[in-house]
Amino acid sequence: MKTQTKINLFMFMMLASLEIPLVIAGYIAINKIVYNLNQEMFNNELLQIRKEITRQQQTLEEMGVATVENFIQKSQTDLLKELRQYKYGRTGFLYILDPHLQVILHKDYQPGEQFNFDFAKEMLTHQQGNLSYYYDEQPYFAVFSISPEWNWLLVLSITEEEIFEHRTNYLHFAGLLSFLLFSLILLLSYLLTRNTSHKIKTTLSFLKEVETGHLEARIPVVNHDEIALIQTGINSMIAKVETATASLRIAYQMAEQAKQEADLANRAKSAFLANMSHELRTPLNGILGFAQILGMDDNLTDDQREGIDIIQRSGEHLLNLINDILDLSKIEAGKVELCPSEFSLDNLLSDILELFKVRTQQKGITFTLQPLSPLPMIVYGDEKRLRQILINLIGNAVKFTERGGVTLKVSCLEMSPTGSNQTSNSKIRFQIEDTGIGMTAADLKQIFLPFQQAGDSNYRAQGTGLGLSITKRLVDMMSGELHVESTFGKGSTFEFTLVLPILSDSQKPSEGVDTSLLVGFEGLPRKVLIVDDHPENRLVLVNLLSPLGFELQQAGHGKEALEKMQTWQPDLILTDLVMPVMDGFELAKAVRSHPNFQGVMMIAVSANVFETNRQKSIDAGYHDFLPKPIRADQLLELLRKHLSLTWIYAE
Repeated sequence: MKTQTKINLFMFMMLASLEIPLVIAGYIAINKIVYNLNQEMFNNELLQIRKEITRQQQTLEEMGVATVENFIQKSQTDLLKELRQYKYGRTGFLYILDPHLQVILHKDYQPGEQFNFDFAKEMLTHQQGNLSYYYDEQPYFAVFSISPEWNWLLVLSITEEEIFEHRTNYLHFAGLLSFLLFSLILLLSYLLTRNTSHKIKTTLSFLKEVETGHLEARIPVVNHDEIALIQTGINSMIAKVETATASLRIAYQMAEQAKQEADLANRAKSAFLANMSHELRTPLNGILGFAQILGMDDNLTDDQREGIDIIQRSGEHLLNLINDILDLSKIEAGKVELCPSEFSLDNLLSDILELFKVRTQQKGITFTLQPLSPLPMIVYGDEKRLRQILINLIGNAVKFTERGGVTLKVSCLEMSPTGSNQTSNSKIRFQIEDTGIGMTAADLKQIFLPFQQAGDSNYRAQGTGLGLSITKRLVDMMSGELHVESTFGKGSTFEFTLVLPILSDSQKPSEGVDTSLLVGFEGLPRKVLIVDDHPENRLVLVNLLSPLGFELQQAGHGKEALEKMQTWQPDLILTDLVMPVMDGFELAKAVRSHPNFQGVMMIAVSANVFETNRQKSIDAGYHDFLPKPIRADQLLELLRKHLSLTWIYAE
């Protein structure tokens, strides 16, 4: 629809909407005028009749016989004879009633008859005025008044049909006048809006061009009226949009280039960290693996055992540094995900106590675990991350404490129902208090920043400065709160609170494997194929499993493993993922596609501990994932789980 047509239609609707109430108002006004005119005429007629009555009364008074009843009656009779002949229009007539509504004069009633109509009673009540009523099924309009001389109710009545017989002419005239006014206004509106419509159409056409991307389009401004001011403003706005769009386009290109460079840098960093993790964990696997194997020998001297312990601790320290760097990298990249499961809170705290008992004894300080309230036995959460948080905080406290001791306080603040299979949620608070060197206010502002350490250079040499930064981010990920209070020279207190759902005792997780007393397993021997391109890594597994009665075979890559499986089918394969000739992923695909090897269990053993690599191995068909350096207890627990073993312990 054209713009001009729209404007005309709009004006027509506006005028029509005004015309209807105007016509109604005119109709009401005409009725009112007619009523008022007739009321005025009737009042004048009644006034003349009342004047005649008054004149009759004055005549009697002047004659001095006003009190003579017979004379008054005669005078009234003469007056009524005159009034009986009264006519007004075609249907108008006069009638008179006494105060008791008895007829004195009426064209349809005899004198003395009772005139008991509601409208007559209403007239008598108001004494003077006008009203509309029905008489003989016809609407009448009447003007009435009380004559005080003889207390007569005088009523002059006429049919409404006669009153309004000229109203149709009035209405025709008003309608015609309204139509002429309506047409005149519509014509003037069209003439006034035609030019405006043209300007609006021009503006809209240019805006459509701008909408399609032609920001160079401008609206031609002809004169200086209000629409011209709008057009000028639009042109100015389009010019600014054009400039801003060009700037945004340049900024977007720069941002896209920066994003690509950042993505490339992140991929390079991830690849570097993955390679470094693999390269560092591979020799560590040999160091820590053989340290564990040698530590199981009961014939070691004290000096030999101390040397092995030093190797073990040094390797664990280096492994912790590698883990911290990888964790920080993954947290910054947003690739750390929580892996909740059910676990024993009591076992976790016992492990922490045993872990730090030797270290604190060597420093000559104490380490105490203090449960401040009854604690739930089985909870649901990320045990690995909670263990990491506690080890970081307690290790930090032990590091900066030379006398006194460290205390781990644990309390259950509250329990609330969950409405699920768990009985309730528990809010657990962990407090790590130490009597160490403490921190200054300046230290407290930066201790959670990466690579920042408090204290002097002797303490800074003992770590990377990543532990507290990682701990703070892990607590935040677990929807907890970490706070620290410290007094320089007296000690520090780290406190965090976590919400952990409580599980029933039937969901209690299995106990770990006690490797110190393990001598074998019940049942037939199990066959294990070890696949790794590094002989030292294979040797670690051989020395861990062979004393327990496992039948073992070795292969340097996936192709060699498949060749050996043709004549010697294993129950389980422990294989590295990164190997020459055929890697672990290709090996898994070949084993899973071979009909004779469907029952073989497969565990990936890798120094690449990124979660993506773990998930990729599971997707490839591996039943589980074991990180390097290999821990004997983790290895044996996976063997027990996937081979359904029952361990035999020394008495």
